[in-house]
Amino acid sequence: GSGKNGSRLSAEQEQRLRAVVEKAQAEPPDPAERQASAPHLSGGDYCAFEPVKDPLAVSAPVWSEALPGSQRDHQVFTQPLVTEDSVLFKHKNILYCRSILNGRLRWQCDLGGRVNVQNRSELAFRMEECLVQDNLVFTNLYRRGFSLAALDLTTGQLRWAARPMAPATRQDTLIRYEAAPAAGPRTLYAGYIYDNIEGDTHFDTAYGVRAFEAGTGRVLWDQPICRLTPGKISTNIAVQRRVQIRSFASPPLLHQGTLYYNTNAGAVAALDARTGRIKWVMRHPYWTNLHDANAGFNQSVNWYPQRPVAIGENIYVAPVDCPMLFCIERATGKVRWTHMKGKDYNGHAGHVYLDEAYVLGPTQQGLLAIVYSGRSGPIELLDPKDGQTVWESPD
Repeated sequence: GSGKNGSRLSAEQEQRLRAVVEKAQAEPPDPAERQASAPHLSGGDYCAFEPVKDPLAVSAPVWSEALPGSQRDHQVFTQPLVTEDSVLFKHKNILYCRSILNGRLRWQCDLGGRVNVQNRSELAFRMEECLVQDNLVFTNLYRRGFSLAALDLTTGQLRWAARPMAPATRQDTLIRYEAAPAAGPRTLYAGYIYDNIEGDTHFDTAYGVRAFEAGTGRVLWDQPICRLTPGKISTNIAVQRRVQIRSFASPPLLHQGTLYYNTNAGAVAALDARTGRIKWVMRHPYWTNLHDANAGFNQSVNWYPQRPVAIGENIYVAPVDCPMLFCIERATGKVRWTHMKGKDYNGHAGHVYLDEAYVLGPTQQGLLAIVYSGRSGPIELLDPKDGQTVWESPD
């Protein structure tokens, strides 16, 4: 290094050092690119790929395997993940690992059996994701409730599990991990839902994030974010009873040392990934009837439960319990703009589609792409500066 008397290195050593530094400089990452399980490719990535050579899939595949028991499915279940030599995907609570060369099954994990974790009548469209880190596969499995499980990537054997699959206390049986986790250096981050129930009384439901040591499952920190209290109903004998809460879950996003989590319960939070300290919390309007498991609800407010999308200095969040898309400053939590989900069939703003919506991410031109499962305007491009619609696809 340089001091008062100049460099401590000789001219030859300094020249060699400069050559090494120049070779080591990497290209700055694409601000719009985000991999869910880097460096592995996942169906949940926000990345721009080269155009495919066979866009209509008319060429014969190298190999193909049918998803078991999916003849009548009409929703997308799985986000496949590709490692150096395997393809991993979870379908109806069973995790499969197949060879990337010939599709041969290497192992499958069916600890919870085949379970249809999607419920259209309850607007529960859980994306069955997994991620790989340090030769471990992490995913959420349903067995006596949604648990977080760590499996060996080579054999598929269970290494550790976080309740309720392996409860240590009664409280563990009331905690659910319904969405895929996020991974950091030797650390796993998972959102949880805790139902505070005593006997027949449901007091409230807490939503938060836990950090685990990836290799052992030891809890490093636990940060509650918000709570919902169930409403009361009157029975025919004039007795008031609390009803259970309908909850939704989406994966967290780890970006530049900060964990962004959408609770789908009226709050979005940014946490310090090392300590769990809350940096900011943003509250948004939510549909109270949507969370009351005893009440009916408008089925037109549902977004797919996806992780926040980070582009530049903003994150884009689409809560399941709110019909708006939010553009939020990553540093402060300030809402820059909101965009109402969809339009009505006559083109008037304010109406929302009956089916699901998904934020695809940025286009090559920098616009934000949203897709809907309806016929009228199924693709919408937004200006990231103000959230205004730039283009909408025809019927």
